[in-house]
Amino acid sequence: MIDSLPCAGAILIVLLMGIHQAPTYGQLTPEPPSGAVLVEPPTVEDKNEEFLEPKITFSVVGWGNTSLKDLLYFPLGNGEDENASWEPLIIASDKISSPYAFYGREDAPKTLEIYHQAQSYENSEGEIVDVNESERKLVGTATFPENAKEILLLIMSSGNTIRSYPMPFDEKSNPPGSYAFISQSKKDYGIRFGTTRFNLGSGKRHLAPGKADKNGDLFLQVYDVSDRNNPRQRATKLFFDIPTARGMVWISDKNDRPTIHKIMDFAEDEDQLPIGIQSVPKKNGKPSTPSVAHPPASPEISPTAPTGN
Repeated sequence: MIDSLPCAGAILIVLLMGIHQAPTYGQLTPEPPSGAVLVEPPTVEDKNEEFLEPKITFSVVGWGNTSLKDLLYFPLGNGEDENASWEPLIIASDKISSPYAFYGREDAPKTLEIYHQAQSYENSEGEIVDVNESERKLVGTATFPENAKEILLLIMSSGNTIRSYPMPFDEKSNPPGSYAFISQSKKDYGIRFGTTRFNLGSGKRHLAPGKADKNGDLFLQVYDVSDRNNPRQRATKLFFDIPTARGMVWISDKNDRPTIHKIMDFAEDEDQLPIGIQSVPKKNGKPSTPSVAHPPASPEISPTAPTGN
């Protein structure tokens, strides 16, 4: 009799656990205990979503050490509309930005307007307050060349305005691994760029491959070739040896010496969509919803409140 007591106790514990086990009410997975972290399913992009092809795709880069902050543009060119959608222009010095999409207005399809964003802050009551009654201001424009599809926009600050210089920068004319050398000098210079050598005449342009030397270095060396028998090195700069990178290099003069100014574009995801790209409007006027398959919803169950004795 005494030997059978442990077995009886074990059976009793199992029965009690079965009685107090939370019912699942037909759910495939029981509800998580209180305090558990619920993980939402990731949002999946609609692969069938279509986009309007922009008239122009452009990138921006700051010239020199100019501070360029709080600038924006309107992809549809409708900056005068009160509720028009805009995108911030992220401008870094000497590094080319991600691409932006531009559609333009019917009356000015090639004119990009650049605005300075109004300065504001959120007060203690949660209201958005403009700083010193600041407003969004038009600070510069850029006119894109005809028949251009991919443009590099050089931007610099000039007092309270922005000056911009559009120039072609597509992979056909400036492919990955190549560098466009542009002379802004009144002198002719000899160029040694890694394993490549060439002459860069005053006001001329030359496309050269970026190939490192036997030591793996990609040095740019600029020579004064006014004396053909005795060329003198006058400037040098080290480049990163990145086969997929491309860029532009300007050679100019300062204090009777050549100066080097370069901008770089590093390879990114080819499937990356331009910033500001617009979706094709849906026929029913409703925004597209993520195509995520959800399991059938289980009935919501409220736990029974404990009662005291």
